Amino acid sequence: MDNIKSLASFALGAFTNKRRANGDNFLCLKDNAVDWVKDLVYKAHGEMAPDDYKYGYVYDALDCIADGRDPSEFDNVGEMYDYPEYLAERIEADIYTHDLYSWLSSNLTRAGYVDDYLEQVAPAAKDGIVEMIRNGQVLERTEVLEIVVQYLVDLDIEQQLENTAI
Repeated sequence: MDNIKSLASFALGAFTNKRRANGDNFLCLKDNAVDWVKDLVYKAHGEMAPDDYKYGYVYDALDCIADGRDPSEFDNVGEMYDYPEYLAERIEADIYTHDLYSWLSSNLTRAGYVDDYLEQVAPAAKDGIVEMIRNGQVLERTEVLEIVVQYLVDLDIEQQLENTAI
C-alpha cells in the first residue's frame, strides 16, 4: 500500500523546471503528469489562476512531506491530527525583502494573507511591514501544506479502500 511519503515522493517526480523567454526559471508539471497530481496542484491554487509561487509551495510541501515523518508512524490518532503542525514548523518565509515584495505584488489576493496575520496578532502587532508580509507568506505556505497533506491522506485512504474492495 502506498503511504503519504511515497505519494509525495511520486508527485515530486511530476514537476520540472523550465525557462521563460525572459530567462526566468519556473516550476511546472511535466506533460505526462498523472491526473491526481494535476488535481492536487489545481486544488492548492484555490480561486487563484495558475501561479508560480503556488507551484513552488506545492513542490515545497511535497518535499517537506517526503523528507519528514511518515504519518503512518504516529502512535495514535491525536498525533496524526498534529501532522500538519509538525510539518508547518518547517515552513519559513523568504528572507530577502525584495522576494517578499515580489510575492506580495504578484497577486492581489496575497494582501489577504497579510491581513489574516494581522487579525491573528492585532492589537499586539508591533511588527514592521516586512515582518507582516513575511508572516502573511508563511500563512499561504501553511495553507498550501495543509491542502497537500489532506489531499494525500484522502488519496491514500481511497487507494487502500480500492485495494481491499477486490
